[in-house]
Amino acid sequence: MLLRNPILQVAVVQLAGLLASPSQGHMAVHAGQDGHCPTFGAVLPAPKSPGKHEAVAAAKAGVKAFLDRLTADFNSSSLSVAVKSIHEPGNLFEYHYTPPNLDARGVQRVDGNSVYRIASVSKILPVMALLLLDGVRLEDPVTKYLPELNKLNEQPAEKDELTTVDWDDITLEALASHMAGISPEYDFDLVQFPSLNPETVGLPARSPEPLPGCSGFMGQRPCTAKDFYDHFGKAPPVYAPFNSPVYSNVAFGIIGFVVEKISGKSFADFTKEKILDPLGMNNTYATKPDDSLGAIPPGDTWWNGTLGFLLPTGNYYSSTTDLNVLLDGILTNKLLSPAKTRRWLKPLVSTSSTGAMVGAPWEIYRADNATADQRLIEVYTKSGGLTSYGSLVSLIPDYGLVMSILAAGREAMDPITVVGGTLVKAMLTGLEAAGKDEARPRFAGTYRDEATNSTLVLELNATDPTPGISAPVLISRGVDHLAVRLGIVLDGPAPDPATVPRARLRLYPAGLGNARREAWRGVIGGLTAEQEGAFNVLFPWPQTACQTWGLTGRPAWELQALDSFVFNLGADGAATSVELPAFKIKLNRV
Repeated sequence: MLLRNPILQVAVVQLAGLLASPSQGHMAVHAGQDGHCPTFGAVLPAPKSPGKHEAVAAAKAGVKAFLDRLTADFNSSSLSVAVKSIHEPGNLFEYHYTPPNLDARGVQRVDGNSVYRIASVSKILPVMALLLLDGVRLEDPVTKYLPELNKLNEQPAEKDELTTVDWDDITLEALASHMAGISPEYDFDLVQFPSLNPETVGLPARSPEPLPGCSGFMGQRPCTAKDFYDHFGKAPPVYAPFNSPVYSNVAFGIIGFVVEKISGKSFADFTKEKILDPLGMNNTYATKPDDSLGAIPPGDTWWNGTLGFLLPTGNYYSSTTDLNVLLDGILTNKLLSPAKTRRWLKPLVSTSSTGAMVGAPWEIYRADNATADQRLIEVYTKSGGLTSYGSLVSLIPDYGLVMSILAAGREAMDPITVVGGTLVKAMLTGLEAAGKDEARPRFAGTYRDEATNSTLVLELNATDPTPGISAPVLISRGVDHLAVRLGIVLDGPAPDPATVPRARLRLYPAGLGNARREAWRGVIGGLTAEQEGAFNVLFPWPQTACQTWGLTGRPAWELQALDSFVFNLGADGAATSVELPAFKIKLNRV
């Protein structure tokens, strides 16, 4: 379906008198500053040397002051924070807090190599393992590899749609994205813990044939694969597959079974061989390492526990240094192809929060207030929590930024998401400024071809909050293209030039290029922020006027899109000329 240009739609509804004026009190919701609707993704190349920029230094100072205030009263909780740009070798920012009291078994000074339990951040590894298995597709039904799962449906006393699971309909992707609909827990079923008196919370007494009493914690043995196959069929589904996301720990234990079945190796061995060792993650462990490496709260017992068959879901131990190596390896395609990585870093399902989506296994947050241009930015995160330990990692592909936060002790664990949000907003403010200052000498300026009387002017001002690079002048073959662009019609009389608004043109990187050439897309806009806001309130969903995704690459002339701009680069990476393929012109930078 061809999405109609919202600029033309506005003209129609203006004639019909349907557009509300700003004075009528309607709230305007924009996709970007000043009514701009950029392409989704990076609007400028990520800065290559953010560590040298004063705005990044200011952001780091602000984050440190925030963390100093946060940890000032911590008595027995450790906190480690590390931020890295994939374009620089070392961490961009680090912060480690050593509390007055730590367990004598572990480290007595916390640093980037201190080991924490990372809990559900472990879930990144089983999905990555699937992606590294030859011939395995996430669209495959799990029963292709584990047909024995269907036998679980023999366990319910009453067998119907409410008590049995459609295992043949559950794909590996459904398991990885919490869309399988299966019961989320096994080893942490409340009945497993004798210390809980069910009468005090209104629950019935334990049945004569309870679950096997396994969890791996509080003196209990770990749950095994046999325990799973002997009992999990008694747990009814929460939803049908692909209905609604249900955060599931069990799903990742099942993924672990798949990895072991296909590879012929234990999950821990396969992960070490294919992920940890190739990346040089020498401080990451599937099971408890030597106590002397750990950031352990005083008297903590959760450091020792093991999750048995649920090892892939949350048993791993690591440090901020190693986790940033993993995240950097993901964004720089060290183990997966660029296409496979791009596909992996995408939402798969919505949640009931407009700002949160789910991937495999990503918890994806969409922010429109993290940068001055107010565009949507996706932050790919994975969080984890295991009583005494908290973890949060984030990847921001638009800026080539990764970050890891690890906490041990309730004082540090409870505010970990606030720490993450503060980091994202502060660091993106700095990186946005750094990106503009690096892009300006590379691309801004005047481009000219005397032979065809063609000119392109590109501007990138530090104080301009709008996204991308502004192109206020585009003259092609003597014609002011921005004055006539919105008047292009395929049938009927041409509009009166006096009624055609002047187009606004901004350029955004297309993610295609090499050391010599780089492709960008030029997005045409014609609405003011007020017009966009007035148009949007006509619909029950936000940002209807932002339809760039449906208009990119259109229109074309002889199969070359009018929005195509190709920069030719010098040895220093700066543009020397720009080609407009549809216009068949090449303009040299002057």
